[in-house]
Amino acid sequence: MAPICELGIPLNQFSDQPKQKQIDLCNAVLDVTLTGLKIPDKKDREFRIDGSGLENNEKTIKVSYTCGADEYGVGEIFEPSDADVAMVVNGVFDKSKDFGIDKVVVQGWRDSLFIAINSETKSKDNISIPDSLKDDIPSGFVSLFLSPKIVGDSNLESKKEKRLEYSGEFRNLGREICSVLGIYSICVVYLLQEAETDLGVEVKLNTILRKKKLSKEEMGFLGEKIIQKVLESGLMNRNGERSGNLWIKQGLPSLNITAK
Repeated sequence: MAPICELGIPLNQFSDQPKQKQIDLCNAVLDVTLTGLKIPDKKDREFRIDGSGLENNEKTIKVSYTCGADEYGVGEIFEPSDADVAMVVNGVFDKSKDFGIDKVVVQGWRDSLFIAINSETKSKDNISIPDSLKDDIPSGFVSLFLSPKIVGDSNLESKKEKRLEYSGEFRNLGREICSVLGIYSICVVYLLQEAETDLGVEVKLNTILRKKKLSKEEMGFLGEKIIQKVLESGLMNRNGERSGNLWIKQGLPSLNITAK
């Protein structure tokens, strides 16, 4: 799965740097990540730029990637070493030193499910729930990442009331996705300043209390049900043909290096 670079800038600092400079920083971070983690597909990458009011007023960079399986179809398990990841963290700080980044986080996720969604994605009918999930679907934290294009406004940073209006408009999809999951699932909508993918859906499953992670079959079932909800929402055709993806994570990241 493509490494995702998330650049977080507090909204009150967003105009301090031109948007193109922010995009250039994301691309530089992804270049460092692809090289440092020895990812074979150099085009497999994605960035998001968020300015929706971050905690502690910090500028942050987070890089997330999948691992623990043959992620790139080369016949080898993709599992970067701690040393490789530490090198990426140092490289990211070096690239961002003129940008005033306060914190860098690099996370690797095992046993996750990543699916690209586009105009050719079809919903499957009569999806059978695995017996193991009939009385035991875990709850989840759902995040919807929306590009300016999909909400139809490319200048959101100074329009707080508009952000709230758009956020409410997309909550229905969040509720529908939560209905697939266990009780106590919640959803947060992020209106991004810039993104390469128009609709990003991330679900972090709470599998800790189950004492075991979901199997590939169980993850596949949840993936199909969530994609069904996304397609039924009509958002993939909003303001033109749109791109999207779904990433279901479970448990804790297998590797989580944070540096300030």
